[in-house]
Amino acid sequence: MEDAVSPLLFQVAAAGRPNKGAPAQARSSRRRLMAALPTAALAFGCAVREAAGTQVQPDAPGRQAAPPGSQERLDGGQRRQVAYLTGVHEIPVVDGGRVTTMRAGDRPMPLLPSPRALPLRWRADGRELDIDGYLERQPVMALLVVKDSAPRLERYQFGCSAGQHYLSNSMAKTVTALAVGFALQEGRLRSLDDRADAYVPALAGSAYGATTVRNLLRMASGVRFRETYAADDDSTRFHQGLIRDGGVKAALLFDEREAPQGTRMAYASVETYLLGAVLRGATGEGMSTWLQPRLWQPMGAAHDAYWRADRTGMERTSGHLSARPHDYARLGTVLAYDGVRPDTGRRVLPAGFLAASTDATRVDPAFRPNPSTGAYGYGNQVWLLPGPRRQFALLGIFGQAIFVDPGLRLTMVHLAANKTHSAAKTTMGRERHALWDGLVRTFTASPQA
Repeated sequence: MEDAVSPLLFQVAAAGRPNKGAPAQARSSRRRLMAALPTAALAFGCAVREAAGTQVQPDAPGRQAAPPGSQERLDGGQRRQVAYLTGVHEIPVVDGGRVTTMRAGDRPMPLLPSPRALPLRWRADGRELDIDGYLERQPVMALLVVKDSAPRLERYQFGCSAGQHYLSNSMAKTVTALAVGFALQEGRLRSLDDRADAYVPALAGSAYGATTVRNLLRMASGVRFRETYAADDDSTRFHQGLIRDGGVKAALLFDEREAPQGTRMAYASVETYLLGAVLRGATGEGMSTWLQPRLWQPMGAAHDAYWRADRTGMERTSGHLSARPHDYARLGTVLAYDGVRPDTGRRVLPAGFLAASTDATRVDPAFRPNPSTGAYGYGNQVWLLPGPRRQFALLGIFGQAIFVDPGLRLTMVHLAANKTHSAAKTTMGRERHALWDGLVRTFTASPQA
Protein backbone atom coordinates (compact mmCIF):
# COMPACT_ATOMS: atom_id res chain seq x y z
CA MET A 1 0.00 0.00 0.00
CA GLU A 2 2.34 2.61 -1.23
CA ASP A 3 2.75 4.94 -4.11
CA ALA A 4 4.71 4.66 -7.31
CA VAL A 5 8.08 5.35 -5.72
CA SER A 6 7.96 1.96 -4.02
CA PRO A 7 8.98 -0.35 -6.84
CA LEU A 8 12.20 1.52 -7.56
CA LEU A 9 13.17 2.74 -4.11
CA PHE A 10 11.76 0.16 -1.73
CA GLN A 11 12.51 -2.94 -3.75
CA VAL A 12 16.10 -1.82 -4.07
CA ALA A 13 16.28 -1.04 -0.37
CA ALA A 14 14.61 -4.28 0.68
CA ALA A 15 16.02 -6.73 -1.83
CA GLY A 16 19.26 -5.06 -2.77
CA ARG A 17 19.27 -6.54 -6.26
CA PRO A 18 17.56 -5.81 -9.60
CA ASN A 19 15.05 -8.15 -11.15
CA LYS A 20 16.71 -9.81 -14.14
CA GLY A 21 13.38 -9.93 -15.90
CA ALA A 22 12.79 -6.21 -15.54
CA PRO A 23 12.87 -3.89 -18.54
CA ALA A 24 16.27 -2.33 -19.29
CA GLN A 25 15.06 1.13 -18.21
CA ALA A 26 13.90 -0.19 -14.84
CA ARG A 27 17.18 -2.08 -14.33
CA SER A 28 19.15 1.05 -15.20
CA SER A 29 17.09 3.11 -12.73
CA ARG A 30 17.65 0.48 -10.06
CA ARG A 31 21.41 0.53 -10.60
CA ARG A 32 21.50 4.32 -10.19
CA LEU A 33 19.36 4.19 -7.07
CA MET A 34 21.33 1.28 -5.67
CA ALA A 35 24.49 3.32 -5.99
CA ALA A 36 23.04 6.22 -3.96
CA LEU A 37 20.47 4.74 -1.63
CA PRO A 38 22.37 2.41 0.74
CA THR A 39 25.08 4.96 1.47
CA ALA A 40 22.53 7.69 2.17
CA ALA A 41 20.30 5.42 4.21
CA LEU A 42 23.15 4.12 6.31
CA ALA A 43 24.38 7.65 6.90
CA PHE A 44 21.04 8.85 8.18
CA GLY A 45 19.15 5.73 9.34
CA CYS A 46 18.43 4.81 12.90
CA ALA A 47 20.86 1.91 12.87
CA VAL A 48 23.76 4.32 12.60
CA ARG A 49 22.35 7.51 14.08
CA GLU A 50 20.71 6.12 17.19
CA ALA A 51 22.37 2.81 18.07
CA ALA A 52 26.06 3.34 18.63
CA GLY A 53 27.95 0.28 17.57
CA THR A 54 24.98 -1.31 15.82
CA GLN A 55 26.19 -1.37 12.23
CA VAL A 56 24.34 -2.81 9.28
CA GLN A 57 26.37 -5.85 8.28
CA PRO A 58 25.94 -8.48 5.56
CA ASP A 59 24.14 -11.66 6.53
CA ALA A 60 26.51 -14.17 8.09
CA PRO A 61 25.77 -17.91 8.06
CA GLY A 62 26.03 -19.79 11.31
CA ARG A 63 25.35 -16.76 13.46
CA GLN A 64 24.02 -17.53 16.93
CA ALA A 65 20.52 -16.48 17.93
CA ALA A 66 20.29 -12.71 18.19
CA PRO A 67 19.07 -11.03 21.39
CA PRO A 68 15.52 -9.61 21.42
CA GLY A 69 15.26 -6.27 19.64
CA SER A 70 18.68 -6.59 18.01
CA GLN A 71 19.19 -5.76 14.35
CA GLU A 72 20.94 -9.11 14.04
CA ARG A 73 17.45 -10.63 13.93
CA LEU A 74 16.90 -8.94 10.56
CA ASP A 75 18.22 -9.97 7.19
CA GLY A 76 20.34 -7.53 5.18
CA GLY A 77 17.41 -6.20 3.20
CA GLN A 78 15.41 -5.48 6.34
CA ARG A 79 18.34 -3.70 7.98
CA ARG A 80 18.69 -1.47 4.94
CA GLN A 81 14.95 -0.94 5.08
CA VAL A 82 15.03 0.14 8.75
CA ALA A 83 17.71 2.67 7.87
CA TYR A 84 15.74 3.94 4.89
CA LEU A 85 12.37 4.16 6.63
CA THR A 86 13.84 6.23 9.46
CA GLY A 87 16.22 8.34 7.38
CA VAL A 88 14.65 9.04 4.00
CA HIS A 89 13.59 12.57 4.91
CA GLU A 90 17.29 13.44 5.37
CA ILE A 91 18.61 11.66 2.28
CA PRO A 92 19.62 14.18 -0.40
CA VAL A 93 17.02 14.22 -3.15
CA VAL A 94 18.47 12.64 -6.28
CA ASP A 95 15.46 12.72 -8.61
CA GLY A 96 14.89 16.44 -9.05
CA GLY A 97 12.46 16.80 -6.17
CA ARG A 98 12.75 18.36 -2.73
CA VAL A 99 11.43 18.11 0.83
CA THR A 100 8.70 20.34 2.28
CA THR A 101 8.03 20.86 5.98
CA MET A 102 4.95 21.01 8.21
CA ARG A 103 6.05 23.00 11.24
CA ALA A 104 4.89 22.00 14.70
CA GLY A 105 3.05 24.52 16.83
CA ASP A 106 3.85 25.78 20.31
CA ARG A 107 1.08 23.86 22.13
CA PRO A 108 1.71 20.13 21.73
CA MET A 109 -0.96 17.71 22.84
CA PRO A 110 0.30 16.10 26.07
CA LEU A 111 0.73 12.33 25.97
CA LEU A 112 1.07 11.41 29.62
CA PRO A 113 1.61 7.67 30.15
CA SER A 114 -0.77 5.88 32.46
CA PRO A 115 0.87 4.46 35.58
CA ARG A 116 -1.17 1.25 35.19
CA ALA A 117 0.39 -1.73 33.45
CA LEU A 118 -1.55 -2.95 30.43
CA PRO A 119 -2.82 -6.50 31.18
CA LEU A 120 -2.74 -7.59 27.56
CA ARG A 121 -2.85 -11.19 26.44
CA TRP A 122 -4.83 -12.50 23.50
CA ARG A 123 -5.51 -15.72 21.64
CA ALA A 124 -4.90 -16.52 17.98
CA ASP A 125 -4.72 -19.87 16.21
CA GLY A 126 -5.38 -21.61 19.51
CA ARG A 127 -2.39 -19.99 21.26
CA GLU A 128 -2.22 -17.46 24.05
CA LEU A 129 -0.02 -14.57 22.97
CA ASP A 130 1.60 -11.50 24.50
CA ILE A 131 3.49 -8.40 23.41
CA ASP A 132 6.97 -9.80 24.04
CA GLY A 133 6.25 -12.80 21.85
CA TYR A 134 4.74 -10.64 19.13
CA LEU A 135 7.82 -8.41 19.00
CA GLU A 136 10.12 -11.43 18.91
CA ARG A 137 8.27 -12.80 15.88
CA GLN A 138 7.57 -9.57 13.97
CA PRO A 139 10.06 -6.91 12.77
CA VAL A 140 8.35 -3.98 14.47
CA MET A 141 10.44 -0.83 14.86
CA ALA A 142 7.95 1.06 17.05
CA LEU A 143 4.66 0.10 18.71
CA LEU A 144 2.45 2.50 20.66
CA VAL A 145 -1.00 1.99 22.18
CA VAL A 146 -2.93 5.08 23.34
CA LYS A 147 -6.22 4.83 25.23
CA ASP A 148 -8.20 7.90 26.30
CA SER A 149 -5.23 10.02 25.08
CA ALA A 150 -2.86 8.28 27.53
CA PRO A 151 -0.09 5.99 26.21
CA ARG A 152 -0.54 2.50 27.65
CA LEU A 153 2.24 0.75 25.76
CA GLU A 154 5.37 1.97 23.99
CA ARG A 155 8.10 -0.31 22.63
CA TYR A 156 11.02 0.09 20.21
CA GLN A 157 13.40 -2.39 18.58
CA PHE A 158 16.48 -2.49 16.34
CA GLY A 159 18.05 0.65 17.83
CA CYS A 160 15.04 2.78 16.92
CA SER A 161 13.56 5.39 19.25
CA ALA A 162 10.83 7.96 19.79
CA GLY A 163 13.27 10.66 18.70
CA GLN A 164 13.29 9.63 15.05
CA HIS A 165 11.05 10.26 12.07
CA TYR A 166 9.45 7.24 10.38
CA LEU A 167 8.21 7.09 6.82
CA SER A 168 4.43 6.74 6.66
CA ASN A 169 4.22 4.86 3.39
CA SER A 170 0.54 4.84 2.43
CA MET A 171 -0.71 5.98 5.81
CA ALA A 172 -0.19 9.38 4.18
CA LYS A 173 -3.12 8.67 1.88
CA THR A 174 -5.55 9.23 4.75
CA VAL A 175 -3.80 12.50 5.61
CA THR A 176 -4.26 13.54 1.98
CA ALA A 177 -7.97 12.76 2.22
CA LEU A 178 -8.22 14.93 5.34
CA ALA A 179 -6.63 17.77 3.36
CA VAL A 180 -9.40 17.35 0.77
CA GLY A 181 -11.95 17.44 3.59
CA PHE A 182 -10.63 20.80 4.76
CA ALA A 183 -10.85 22.18 1.21
CA LEU A 184 -14.45 21.02 0.95
CA GLN A 185 -15.35 22.53 4.32
CA GLU A 186 -13.85 25.90 3.36
CA GLY A 187 -15.50 26.00 -0.04
CA ARG A 188 -12.24 25.84 -1.99
CA LEU A 189 -13.48 22.56 -3.39
CA ARG A 190 -17.04 23.06 -4.57
CA SER A 191 -18.20 19.44 -4.53
CA LEU A 192 -16.79 15.93 -4.36
CA ASP A 193 -18.74 15.29 -7.55
CA ASP A 194 -16.66 17.82 -9.49
CA ARG A 195 -14.38 16.35 -12.13
CA ALA A 196 -10.66 16.37 -11.49
CA ASP A 197 -9.97 18.47 -14.59
CA ALA A 198 -12.03 21.30 -13.10
CA TYR A 199 -9.02 21.85 -10.81
CA VAL A 200 -6.23 20.31 -12.88
CA PRO A 201 -6.64 21.58 -16.47
CA ALA A 202 -3.69 19.48 -17.63
CA LEU A 203 -5.93 16.42 -17.16
CA ALA A 204 -8.56 17.68 -19.64
CA GLY A 205 -9.51 15.09 -22.21
CA SER A 206 -8.18 12.16 -20.17
CA ALA A 207 -9.92 9.40 -18.25
CA TYR A 208 -8.53 10.72 -14.98
CA GLY A 209 -9.63 14.24 -15.87
CA ALA A 210 -13.22 13.00 -16.23
CA THR A 211 -13.05 11.17 -12.89
CA THR A 212 -14.80 12.82 -9.96
CA VAL A 213 -12.97 13.80 -6.81
CA ARG A 214 -15.24 11.40 -4.92
CA ASN A 215 -14.09 8.47 -7.02
CA LEU A 216 -10.44 9.44 -6.68
CA LEU A 217 -10.97 9.45 -2.91
CA ARG A 218 -12.26 5.89 -2.91
CA MET A 219 -9.94 4.67 -5.70
CA ALA A 220 -12.90 3.98 -7.93
CA SER A 221 -11.89 5.68 -11.18
CA GLY A 222 -12.19 2.46 -13.15
CA VAL A 223 -8.96 3.39 -14.98
CA ARG A 224 -6.69 0.44 -15.66
CA PHE A 225 -3.71 0.62 -13.27
CA ARG A 226 -1.93 -2.42 -11.82
CA GLU A 227 0.00 -1.84 -8.59
CA THR A 228 1.88 -5.01 -7.69
CA TYR A 229 5.35 -3.57 -6.86
CA ALA A 230 6.91 -5.69 -9.59
CA ALA A 231 9.65 -4.06 -11.63
CA ASP A 232 7.43 -3.74 -14.69
CA ASP A 233 4.07 -2.85 -13.16
CA ASP A 234 2.12 0.36 -13.71
CA SER A 235 3.35 1.98 -10.52
CA THR A 236 6.92 1.62 -11.79
CA ARG A 237 5.93 3.27 -15.07
CA PHE A 238 4.21 6.05 -13.16
CA HIS A 239 7.24 6.63 -10.94
CA GLN A 240 9.59 6.79 -13.92
CA GLY A 241 7.31 9.36 -15.54
CA LEU A 242 7.03 11.29 -12.26
CA ILE A 243 10.80 11.62 -11.99
CA ARG A 244 11.04 12.72 -15.61
CA ASP A 245 8.02 15.01 -15.98
CA GLY A 246 6.16 15.32 -12.67
CA GLY A 247 3.21 13.28 -11.49
CA VAL A 248 0.35 14.94 -13.37
CA LYS A 249 1.93 14.35 -16.75
CA ALA A 250 2.90 10.83 -15.70
CA ALA A 251 -0.74 10.07 -14.81
CA LEU A 252 -1.71 10.70 -18.43
CA LEU A 253 0.11 7.49 -19.34
CA PHE A 254 -2.92 5.65 -17.96
CA ASP A 255 -6.00 6.47 -19.99
CA GLU A 256 -8.03 3.28 -20.39
CA ARG A 257 -11.20 3.12 -18.32
CA GLU A 258 -11.92 -0.58 -17.96
CA ALA A 259 -14.87 -0.24 -15.57
CA PRO A 260 -17.46 2.51 -14.95
CA GLN A 261 -16.20 4.90 -12.31
CA GLY A 262 -17.76 4.50 -8.89
CA THR A 263 -18.48 0.77 -9.26
CA ARG A 264 -15.43 -0.82 -7.64
CA MET A 265 -12.34 -0.10 -5.59
CA ALA A 266 -9.02 -0.90 -7.30
CA TYR A 267 -5.90 0.15 -5.42
CA ALA A 268 -3.94 2.75 -7.39
CA SER A 269 -1.61 5.19 -5.67
CA VAL A 270 -1.63 7.45 -8.72
CA GLU A 271 -5.16 8.45 -7.72
CA THR A 272 -3.95 9.78 -4.36
CA TYR A 273 -1.27 11.77 -6.15
CA LEU A 274 -4.00 13.29 -8.31
CA LEU A 275 -5.93 14.25 -5.18
CA GLY A 276 -2.86 16.28 -4.24
CA ALA A 277 -2.99 17.93 -7.65
CA VAL A 278 -6.69 18.68 -7.21
CA LEU A 279 -5.97 20.21 -3.81
CA ARG A 280 -3.23 22.36 -5.26
CA GLY A 281 -5.51 23.54 -8.05
CA ALA A 282 -8.36 24.28 -5.65
CA THR A 283 -6.32 26.06 -2.99
CA GLY A 284 -3.16 27.26 -4.70
CA GLU A 285 -1.18 25.60 -1.90
CA GLY A 286 0.92 22.50 -1.44
CA MET A 287 0.20 19.83 1.14
CA SER A 288 2.57 21.12 3.81
CA THR A 289 1.47 24.76 3.67
CA TRP A 290 -2.20 23.72 3.52
CA LEU A 291 -2.11 21.25 6.41
CA GLN A 292 0.28 23.00 8.77
CA PRO A 293 -2.29 25.54 10.10
CA ARG A 294 -5.29 23.23 9.69
CA LEU A 295 -4.08 19.85 10.93
CA TRP A 296 -0.51 19.59 12.13
CA GLN A 297 -0.48 22.55 14.51
CA PRO A 298 -4.13 22.39 15.68
CA MET A 299 -3.86 18.67 16.53
CA GLY A 300 -0.87 19.44 18.75
CA ALA A 301 2.05 17.87 16.86
CA ALA A 302 5.22 18.29 18.89
CA HIS A 303 7.68 18.01 16.01
CA ASP A 304 7.99 19.07 12.39
CA ALA A 305 6.99 16.55 9.72
CA TYR A 306 8.34 16.26 6.20
CA TRP A 307 6.91 15.47 2.75
CA ARG A 308 8.95 14.44 -0.27
CA ALA A 309 7.94 16.44 -3.36
CA ASP A 310 8.49 15.85 -7.08
CA ARG A 311 10.37 18.12 -9.51
CA THR A 312 7.26 20.32 -9.91
CA GLY A 313 7.28 21.01 -6.17
CA MET A 314 4.12 18.99 -5.50
CA GLU A 315 4.22 16.64 -2.53
CA ARG A 316 4.03 12.92 -3.25
CA THR A 317 0.78 12.68 -1.39
CA SER A 318 0.37 8.94 -1.68
CA GLY A 319 3.10 7.93 0.71
CA HIS A 320 5.98 10.25 1.50
CA LEU A 321 5.24 11.75 4.90
CA SER A 322 7.84 11.35 7.66
CA ALA A 323 6.86 12.02 11.27
CA ARG A 324 7.72 10.92 14.79
CA PRO A 325 5.83 8.09 16.51
CA HIS A 326 4.25 10.33 19.15
CA ASP A 327 2.87 12.62 16.44
CA TYR A 328 1.40 9.65 14.59
CA ALA A 329 -0.16 8.75 17.95
CA ARG A 330 -1.52 12.30 18.30
CA LEU A 331 -3.10 12.02 14.86
CA GLY A 332 -4.61 8.65 15.80
CA THR A 333 -5.91 10.11 19.05
CA VAL A 334 -7.66 12.99 17.27
CA LEU A 335 -9.23 10.42 14.92
CA ALA A 336 -10.25 8.30 17.92
CA TYR A 337 -11.99 11.36 19.40
CA ASP A 338 -13.87 11.86 16.11
CA GLY A 339 -11.81 14.84 15.08
CA VAL A 340 -11.62 16.64 18.42
CA ARG A 341 -8.40 17.37 20.28
CA PRO A 342 -9.07 15.88 23.73
CA ASP A 343 -6.94 18.18 25.89
CA THR A 344 -8.53 21.38 24.55
CA GLY A 345 -11.92 20.17 23.32
CA ARG A 346 -11.30 21.97 20.04
CA ARG A 347 -12.61 20.42 16.85
CA VAL A 348 -9.76 19.86 14.43
CA LEU A 349 -11.22 17.68 11.64
CA PRO A 350 -14.41 18.27 9.62
CA ALA A 351 -17.01 16.12 11.39
CA GLY A 352 -19.20 15.25 8.42
CA PHE A 353 -16.32 14.38 6.12
CA LEU A 354 -14.62 12.25 8.77
CA ALA A 355 -17.77 10.28 9.54
CA ALA A 356 -18.51 9.71 5.85
CA SER A 357 -14.94 8.51 5.35
CA THR A 358 -14.71 6.08 8.27
CA ASP A 359 -18.21 4.70 8.90
CA ALA A 360 -18.75 1.49 6.93
CA THR A 361 -22.52 1.91 7.10
CA ARG A 362 -22.25 5.17 5.17
CA VAL A 363 -20.23 3.96 2.18
CA ASP A 364 -21.74 2.35 -0.91
CA PRO A 365 -22.13 -1.46 -0.71
CA ALA A 366 -19.27 -2.08 -3.15
CA PHE A 367 -16.85 -0.43 -0.71
CA ARG A 368 -17.98 -2.02 2.56
CA PRO A 369 -15.97 -4.58 4.52
CA ASN A 370 -16.99 -8.23 4.33
CA PRO A 371 -17.34 -9.81 7.79
CA SER A 372 -17.71 -13.30 6.35
CA THR A 373 -14.31 -13.20 4.63
CA GLY A 374 -12.59 -10.66 6.88
CA ALA A 375 -11.91 -8.39 3.90
CA TYR A 376 -11.47 -4.72 4.73
CA GLY A 377 -13.62 -2.08 3.10
CA TYR A 378 -12.49 1.29 1.79
CA GLY A 379 -13.71 4.77 2.64
CA ASN A 380 -12.05 8.01 1.59
CA GLN A 381 -8.44 6.83 1.44
CA VAL A 382 -8.88 4.81 4.63
CA TRP A 383 -9.44 1.12 5.33
CA LEU A 384 -12.63 0.01 7.10
CA LEU A 385 -12.47 -3.03 9.36
CA PRO A 386 -15.15 -5.72 9.32
CA GLY A 387 -17.31 -6.31 12.37
CA PRO A 388 -20.02 -4.58 14.38
CA ARG A 389 -17.75 -1.83 15.75
CA ARG A 390 -16.74 1.27 13.83
CA GLN A 391 -13.03 0.71 13.36
CA PHE A 392 -10.69 1.90 10.65
CA ALA A 393 -7.00 1.91 9.80
CA LEU A 394 -4.35 3.92 7.98
CA LEU A 395 -2.15 1.30 6.30
CA GLY A 396 1.19 1.39 4.50
CA ILE A 397 3.45 -1.21 2.96
CA PHE A 398 6.02 -3.10 5.03
CA GLY A 399 3.70 -3.02 8.07
CA GLN A 400 3.01 0.66 8.79
CA ALA A 401 -0.39 1.17 10.41
CA ILE A 402 -2.50 3.35 12.66
CA PHE A 403 -5.60 1.50 13.92
CA VAL A 404 -8.48 3.48 15.43
CA ASP A 405 -11.58 2.60 17.45
CA PRO A 406 -13.54 5.80 18.22
CA GLY A 407 -15.97 3.99 20.53
CA LEU A 408 -13.10 3.03 22.83
CA ARG A 409 -11.01 6.16 22.12
CA LEU A 410 -8.26 3.74 21.28
CA THR A 411 -5.44 3.92 18.75
CA MET A 412 -2.42 1.77 17.92
CA VAL A 413 0.63 2.96 15.98
CA HIS A 414 2.60 0.12 14.36
CA LEU A 415 5.80 0.95 12.42
CA ALA A 416 7.61 -2.02 10.93
CA ALA A 417 10.13 -3.39 8.44
CA ASN A 418 8.27 -6.41 7.11
CA LYS A 419 10.03 -8.70 4.63
CA THR A 420 7.48 -8.10 1.89
CA HIS A 421 5.48 -5.09 0.73
CA SER A 422 2.22 -6.65 1.85
CA ALA A 423 1.83 -7.61 5.50
CA ALA A 424 -1.01 -9.88 4.38
CA LYS A 425 1.51 -12.05 2.52
CA THR A 426 3.40 -12.85 5.72
CA THR A 427 2.35 -13.74 9.25
CA MET A 428 2.44 -10.04 10.19
CA GLY A 429 -0.93 -9.27 8.63
CA ARG A 430 -2.82 -11.88 10.59
CA GLU A 431 -0.86 -11.41 13.81
CA ARG A 432 -1.15 -7.63 13.74
CA HIS A 433 -4.92 -7.86 13.32
CA ALA A 434 -5.06 -10.38 16.20
CA LEU A 435 -3.06 -7.97 18.38
CA TRP A 436 -5.47 -5.15 17.57
CA ASP A 437 -8.44 -7.42 18.22
CA GLY A 438 -6.89 -8.37 21.56
CA LEU A 439 -6.63 -4.71 22.52
CA VAL A 440 -10.24 -4.07 21.54
CA ARG A 441 -11.43 -7.10 23.52
CA THR A 442 -9.38 -6.11 26.56
CA PHE A 443 -10.75 -2.57 26.72
CA THR A 444 -14.28 -3.62 25.80
CA ALA A 445 -14.34 -6.06 28.73
CA SER A 446 -12.65 -3.60 31.08
CA PRO A 447 -12.64 0.03 29.89
CA GLN A 448 -10.40 1.07 32.78
CA ALA A 449 -7.89 -1.74 32.29
